Amino acid sequence: MPRISKQVCHLKRAREIQAQKLKEKKNDKRRTERLTNKEQFSLISSIQKLSEEELPAANHLIRTMHYPKGPNKGKLISPYFQNKAQEYVLQNLYKNKTSITSLQETNNKMVSKIKQL
Repeated sequence: MPRISKQVCHLKRAREIQAQKLKEKKNDKRRTERLTNKEQFSLISSIQKLSEEELPAANHLIRTMHYPKGPNKGKLISPYFQNKAQEYVLQNLYKNKTSITSLQETNNKMVSKIKQL
């Protein structure tokens, strides 16, 4: 029986590696499709749970939360910036004692404490 040349062995191994890579690529594609389907289902179910009053606000949010310019123009703003915007709103919108009278009262209390010292 003649001996198989090195070149034939290398070619055979290369075909096996190529077939394996193709199989992995198909599996990766299936995984991403499953993830995409799960995310789409999650988004749709979240929207369906909204009340009638919240639908226009959600629609407006999705339409306006896009990068206005730059390399990401037209894409949705990243989750990082969405979280930063939410933190800003929570810190500034729900501050305690933001009225002028309450600030003046706090200032007067501090002045009286300083005078006592």
